[in-house]
Amino acid sequence: MHFRSQGTGRLLIILPGNTASSIWHEDEMAFFSRHFRVAALDFLGTGRSDRISEWPEDWFYKGACQAKALLDFLEEESCMVMGTSGGALSALLMAIHSPEHVSAVVADSCVEIFSPQNLCREVAERKKYPQELVDFWRIAHGDDWKTIIEADNNLLINMAQAGGDCFGGQLKRIKCPALLTASLEDSLLAPDVGAQICRMGEQIAQSKIYLSHSGDHPFMWTNPDEFRDIADLFLTSAFA
Repeated sequence: MHFRSQGTGRLLIILPGNTASSIWHEDEMAFFSRHFRVAALDFLGTGRSDRISEWPEDWFYKGACQAKALLDFLEEESCMVMGTSGGALSALLMAIHSPEHVSAVVADSCVEIFSPQNLCREVAERKKYPQELVDFWRIAHGDDWKTIIEADNNLLINMAQAGGDCFGGQLKRIKCPALLTASLEDSLLAPDVGAQICRMGEQIAQSKIYLSHSGDHPFMWTNPDEFRDIADLFLTSAFA
């Protein structure tokens, strides 16, 4: 697995969203490394990490396991974990399955149950291969970007066919402080993103929620200043 690291202090692991990689989190790394040691991961099969022959059906859980492996490699007992979109799913799953190793979690632009219709629409839009996205994917992954996007498309289609439920009612197992953020105008998660995130917050004992009418998907990148300010306040106050 490939990762980028910057800063000193408490460890903050950043997990990229679907079709992204750590290279697109350089701005987050620069910002949060003012207070923390930041490590941004490329999931296996993506970015500069080793390729895999087949993407597993439990991709997001495997992502959580890879984040735990990075924690072990860095010889730290615990970490804060931040993810956006699909990376947020893995961040929450890490808090569920490795509770003793996650001290705080920031989950941006994800919901408990993704709309199958929205997932299929997202795949259809990707298959038009707009140049802006192709450039994004090539920077994220290199010349074999199309193979990776096709694998992720299949992942989303399988997720849609399974009903879009990512947690199976396990969110209540999260014991650490959790910040859930999103734009109410999120074009992928609409129309019930606000209601879903509130339901997620009800299940997580130490949750905080931040919803904004500005931005889109993901909120982390479409309104970066607002996201960074609220996430930085949450993370620094968690250990005050």
